[in-house]
Amino acid sequence: MRSERERLPGHAEATRIICQEASGVLSSLRTGPPAIAHGDLVTDLQNLRRGMKEVSIQLADLKTTTSCNDDDDIGSKTAENLSSTTDVDAVAPDLTMIHPYVEPFLSVVIDPSASGRHTLAALRSLYRLLERGTLVSLVKYRRPLLENSDNNNAHCTIGLNAIAKATIACKFEQTDVAGDEAVEMALADLLGLLIILDSAKLVAIDCGPDVQGGEESTVTSYLSSLQSETRMEAFTTVFVARNTFIHSPALCYHVEGVLLSMVKATFSQVGRTASSGDPKSSIEVAAKNMLEFLTQQLLHTPLLHHSLSINSNSGAVVNNEAQAVHDATRVLCLKLARCIIREGWFEVNKEKVQLNEESTERLSQRTLLSIIQEDLCLALLIIGQASGSAVLSLEVLSEVCATIVTLWSDKFLRSRLLVQFEAIFNGFYGRILAILQRRPVAVDSNSFVLNQSFDSECVIILESLVDIFCLLDESENINISPLESLFVAYDCNIACSDVTIDLIKGLCCCCGSTIASSNEQEGDVQLGSPRQVPGYIRELCAEALIVGLKCLFHNVPLGDAVAQGSNPPLRDGLPLNEIEPDLRQIICKKNLLRAGAMLFNEKSTTGFKLLMDEGVLPSPLTPKDAAAFLRKGITLGLSKVAVGVYLGEMGKASIPLKTYPECERDWFHQKVLREYCNLFHFQSQSLLDGLRMFLSSFRLPGEAQQIDRIIQAFAESCGRQCVEAVDLKLFSDDEKKATDATYLLAFSIIMLNTDLHNDNIRPDRKMSVDAFVRNNSDYGRDVTDEGKPLPREFLESIYESIKMEEIRTEGEGAEGIMTVEQWTDVISGRCGHASDFGFEFVAKKCSDGKGDVKFLVVEYIWKYILRAIDGFWSYHDGVSAGGSNSMLGAQEARLGMDLATELLLGVSNLKRQHIFDAIFASVCISSGLLSYDDGEVSRRKLFIQSVQKQSAVIAAIDIAKRSGNMSINCWKYVFGILFELRDLKLLGSKFLVESDPDLLKDAARKKWNSRMCLAHNRGFGGDNGDTDNSGVFMVFSNIFANQVENSEEDVDGGSPDIVQSVHGKEKLFVWDEGGESDDEISDDHESVTGTDVVPSAGSLFENQLIHEDHFVYFEAPSQDKSQHMTQRARVRKRLAISCDFKALISESRFLTLEGVRHQLVAIVNLIKGEGLFDMPENAVQTEDGEINLRGTFDISPGSEAFAEVLICEIALKNRDRLGQIWDILEKHYLGRLRSDTEDGSAEEILVSPGIEKCVTAVIRMGCRAVRREDITNRVIGVLKLLYPPVGKKAYECLNKHVGEGLWRMCNTDAGGLRVMDTKGWDALLGLIKWCAVSAADELESSGIENLSNDDPSLYAFRCLQFLLHSPDLKDAVPFDVVNVIQAIITSGDDKACPQLSVAALDLLLVLHSRLGVLMINSSVRPDVNDGDCFWLKYWLPVLNCMSDVVEHSKFDIVRHHALSMLTDAIIDSNGKVLSQKDVLSILINKCVNLARGRFDALLKCEDMEEHVDAVNTEFELCLSLIFKPFLHYLHAKKLAMNKRDFLDLWVLVLATLKLLLGEQQEEEHSGMSDTSEHDTTSMMKHVRRRRLLTSTREVASERLQNAIMVLMAYGQIESADAQYEQGSLSDLTWKSIKSMQFCSTRIDEWVLLSNDGSSERVHVLEARSNYTSSESPDDNDRDEGINRIAQ
Repeated sequence: MRSERERLPGHAEATRIICQEASGVLSSLRTGPPAIAHGDLVTDLQNLRRGMKEVSIQLADLKTTTSCNDDDDIGSKTAENLSSTTDVDAVAPDLTMIHPYVEPFLSVVIDPSASGRHTLAALRSLYRLLERGTLVSLVKYRRPLLENSDNNNAHCTIGLNAIAKATIACKFEQTDVAGDEAVEMALADLLGLLIILDSAKLVAIDCGPDVQGGEESTVTSYLSSLQSETRMEAFTTVFVARNTFIHSPALCYHVEGVLLSMVKATFSQVGRTASSGDPKSSIEVAAKNMLEFLTQQLLHTPLLHHSLSINSNSGAVVNNEAQAVHDATRVLCLKLARCIIREGWFEVNKEKVQLNEESTERLSQRTLLSIIQEDLCLALLIIGQASGSAVLSLEVLSEVCATIVTLWSDKFLRSRLLVQFEAIFNGFYGRILAILQRRPVAVDSNSFVLNQSFDSECVIILESLVDIFCLLDESENINISPLESLFVAYDCNIACSDVTIDLIKGLCCCCGSTIASSNEQEGDVQLGSPRQVPGYIRELCAEALIVGLKCLFHNVPLGDAVAQGSNPPLRDGLPLNEIEPDLRQIICKKNLLRAGAMLFNEKSTTGFKLLMDEGVLPSPLTPKDAAAFLRKGITLGLSKVAVGVYLGEMGKASIPLKTYPECERDWFHQKVLREYCNLFHFQSQSLLDGLRMFLSSFRLPGEAQQIDRIIQAFAESCGRQCVEAVDLKLFSDDEKKATDATYLLAFSIIMLNTDLHNDNIRPDRKMSVDAFVRNNSDYGRDVTDEGKPLPREFLESIYESIKMEEIRTEGEGAEGIMTVEQWTDVISGRCGHASDFGFEFVAKKCSDGKGDVKFLVVEYIWKYILRAIDGFWSYHDGVSAGGSNSMLGAQEARLGMDLATELLLGVSNLKRQHIFDAIFASVCISSGLLSYDDGEVSRRKLFIQSVQKQSAVIAAIDIAKRSGNMSINCWKYVFGILFELRDLKLLGSKFLVESDPDLLKDAARKKWNSRMCLAHNRGFGGDNGDTDNSGVFMVFSNIFANQVENSEEDVDGGSPDIVQSVHGKEKLFVWDEGGESDDEISDDHESVTGTDVVPSAGSLFENQLIHEDHFVYFEAPSQDKSQHMTQRARVRKRLAISCDFKALISESRFLTLEGVRHQLVAIVNLIKGEGLFDMPENAVQTEDGEINLRGTFDISPGSEAFAEVLICEIALKNRDRLGQIWDILEKHYLGRLRSDTEDGSAEEILVSPGIEKCVTAVIRMGCRAVRREDITNRVIGVLKLLYPPVGKKAYECLNKHVGEGLWRMCNTDAGGLRVMDTKGWDALLGLIKWCAVSAADELESSGIENLSNDDPSLYAFRCLQFLLHSPDLKDAVPFDVVNVIQAIITSGDDKACPQLSVAALDLLLVLHSRLGVLMINSSVRPDVNDGDCFWLKYWLPVLNCMSDVVEHSKFDIVRHHALSMLTDAIIDSNGKVLSQKDVLSILINKCVNLARGRFDALLKCEDMEEHVDAVNTEFELCLSLIFKPFLHYLHAKKLAMNKRDFLDLWVLVLATLKLLLGEQQEEEHSGMSDTSEHDTTSMMKHVRRRRLLTSTREVASERLQNAIMVLMAYGQIESADAQYEQGSLSDLTWKSIKSMQFCSTRIDEWVLLSNDGSSERVHVLEARSNYTSSESPDDNDRDEGINRIAQ
């Protein structure tokens, strides 16, 4: 069709153009010899030009003299003028059908005397006239004039067929090569244009009336069609021209473009012409002829061997030149074939093709599809199988692969090429993979070149396989991967071989794995590879696997149909309870057939018996079924040798009293052989072809009798059907004679084949053609009809065929080459199965959206791919020695990572947990970190020097992060790797941190680590000096062992000896020891990716290695030496960049609840040492059998602590789900921290770092659990595990941890503690109490006097202070906190810190202030509505605590504060609820007796004079403790003065005061007498003591006087001079006072005062009562006011 034109030129424009083109050709001709410059060619062109000029003049006159502007009228007149000026009769006879406008140009083209440049000018002019539509425009205006003329056909249309014929007949005088090439290109262009114009005409015809009215239809209506023969001849001419000038690249490229345009123009109309006319139209015939021509060229172009000799001779050069020509032909044919396939004419012509397939004429009429099925695919296979023998150019092989990919990409063609693709995948791709595995090592230069050539071919073939694996088919919104298509079409088809499994096996073997040649269940010998597959080919194999997996797992359905667990296996490993049982049943049956074939190869009877027992073959077995098994069983592993032996056996005859299986009987063997031969299709085949096909299906046995029986059966079957008997009638019409002739000729052919191709027979002794003809022309009258000998030509053709091509009697496997006869057998014998298991069936099975096909594929390929991964990670050559950071090792690491990642992610999406677990386990084991047979140094060295092992770690961590919801076993592997990396000091310090700040200060942490080092060093027998103590902290402990030993006690008081192991993990106990040293860099991680495309994990790792190597070898030498990194540091940094370790923990919050629980259980089990690696039943097998690992995991103390940290971090990241995972945590902590004894003190344990982090974790989770009603009490309740009796006493060394943790827990969210119940408060307060009483530590920083800032007692006080003063916890803290406060007071006293005790006493005051609130709430709280209950439950504990402090504290400031608080607490207004009995009890026990005890202790104090102020104050406070409560409750009428109890109280008061006031004068006098003998210092001490006692007695006397005055005012005591009864209160009082020497002299004064100031005393009492009953903000002000009033 015209290019780049919108409209046809007008008549005037067309006239001008043709004149111009004629002038150009004339100019060229006039430069030639005289015969050309003045000959007929010039004359014809001049006449044409002259006539066209006259037409132009007439056209101009018509336009000026007439008003008619109609183009048709002008055209008719100009055409008439041209007709009169052009002599048509002068044209040569062979150009009579050519239009007059074209004739002059074609005359130049066909004239042999014209030179190349003349012909070129004519061809170019003619091309432009046709291409621009100039000739069509002229014919358009001429047609009205010539409609009734005699030359209507020649002048009304342009005869494309005639032009093409004339162009094909082009002859010219060849002068120079360049000019000749230009002419050939012009010829090709013109012929291509003619075919394009003809195709455009067909398009216009097929478009209908709407389009025909347009301009394009107008163009084509003036063109006549090309005949199919002419079209084919034009195509052939251009094709031959291309091969003729093969050494001209410009011409070849140009002509190839023309041929491609011819093919496109032809095949674009194949399907469209069926609706407009005869299906056998010229266009379809031409298309079929073109395709057949191309396939025949491919089939019959010989394959020549290159000469690889270094000293190549001329023959070798010629051979290479011929091979280049042949390769160019194949390349062109393949390109054109691909163009034909891509045109899409199959989709348009689909219905027609289906009709042709169903028609009865299919065998007799070859269609385009049949040509592709029978010829093109065979050509592709034959050419492709030539690879590996150095006879095929890479360009040809590339085109073959591209054509195969094109065929596969067309869904319609693929559905019709099921059998063909099976042969291609097995015979081409499978064969090249098998040869690749067995390629020998190069031993000389020739073999080296051969290997290089073969490797280049493998690259091309594998790239095409990658392209096939990339193609996804869309079927009902479901993408079907190539692996699914292949698996369903072939592996699930009993009649087909296992294409998918074989391809995967081959790719995996090339990747480095070792896989059995057949099914693993048979246990066959393993295949090996004489040479290692080159790295770039291994990469392509891995790429094919990766791409296949990506497409397989693309858009994996995750519906309800996806199974979550594994299915119970059958005896062959196949579960049957799937949703699609038909496919599984087919596979199961196929596996049984394969197993039967393996047994048949050993003994036929055993194989048949198995198949009959399993129901695969009918029982009893029929000869037909047995023959079918022998015929089809080759694809299932049946040996051709075993088949030949069985077919040749005579069988066992009948023997009386002895029975044999029917399959061993002689008659059964005969029938099987007959049925076997009948399964071959010998129709329309020659005897030789049939024999080749027959013998290729099995191996002839060696015994002559067996061969005879087999050939006889063949003759009976083939003799009736072969071409020689049916068509050529070369054999007798008698069936027996024909059979005998067939037998003799077949036998003779076999003997000839042996004779000609046996190297042991000398050439001069080999059979000649004459001898062969003579032996087979006439077999005698019993066989050959008289006068009908076999023709010599026929026999000679057989001889030459055998001589050229040997009959292959085996030919299976990788070395088998497909022949035409075998192909015919494949096509004819398997075509019936394609309709049952075609790719339509694949679409049906894969488009159900259930993913069952994907499940099947994964179940059958994952083991092979896993071994490929292991092959990559275990690969090493002689140089790298395990991949020691070499780039080859980096490549293997990358490929293993990418393959493992794709497989694991896909299986994870498919929810095949048992498969995922096995694969993930193998990946983790490949890291080499889970074997502990060597010491730490050896293990670290092996890992550091292997990038493959490092890549396995990266892959495992990446999968764990991306997959997440893994099983417990998988998480065990992940954390096992992390712990080993930590032990080897390969985890960066940024990961070995807790999210919360350390509970210990820096100094305390260092001290703790040193103490742990010392304790563990002693456990290893460090005192002997024979222990290999490694690690930074172990060295630190050895250095400071003596210092610490002399100044510190052991953590547990005694550490048992620790058994040392080979791996030495027990020595690694500092969990956050990262291993950085001074010469290592801890800079930020740099990105090594520079593209926007997200690379795979393997690519990132490889880029990192490249970056490191560049730094080491290029940048590092110019840097300072301090910038160099050790190898361990490089690996640690490499892992930190490639592995997101933190994401394993931080992203756990995105996991499902089950996933988080699995994480926690995995870590807990590792800590316990329970079954680390519980492999599933279908674990991966290695060469030595199943993976065998120890049942427990050796975890170091440091890793144990790290594990506890991870548990805590995971729990904290999932604090919203803490209640749902707390059962796991609680069980773990109970098992770890609970004491096995009642008091927790009978155990000798070594507090390990794991225990430390376990305790820390409990506290940290307690901080997060507050304000959560669902979990607070459960979490806080676990705090009981941290102190006896539930916890172990050895935890006392962790008191600083607990103290800081308690402070954080209380300070974080005090209001959240309101939700705690009694259980929670008991645990919390119990832990605070335990902290308060824990052992004191030495001074480390300035705290409260003798306490460090991080002392646990101080933390306990801070917690209580915060709790009691927090407004959120008002009235929420239980009154049991009194015991905790008392413990803090005691701790302050024990630790010589009175400030702490005083501060704790203030907390008692705060607690005491809450009693009023309790009284207010007594009406609504049933537990406080009784005074006695209130007294016993609340007030009494507070008073007891104060009194205990007064009684036991060794610090006067503490006692003073306690006395003051106790006095105020007793006289508090809350005492109104007490009964008289309770008041008396308090006054007696808490006041008088306590004061009596203090008086006694103070008076006995020998150094009283040195603490005058303190003693004086305490005396006064004790007196206040006696008299203030007494007078207070006396006025409050809580003392029944008429009862005996009051009398006892008063007597006890007087007795207590008597200690201070009685019998003191003698002591003073005796003291004076004694002091006279001492020095002045002693005298001064005595004086101070006397003054102190005197002042104290004055105060005591005054207080007693005041009390007596009050009692006298109340009338309870009479005056001393009054009369009172014996034994009365007054009597006892005055007698007691008289006995007090200090007061006896003052009795009269007291009596006088009592008689004169009774009214004043009453006033004082009333004022005092009012003052004490009111609230006073300050205790000191209160005391001063009372004293002032009393005075």
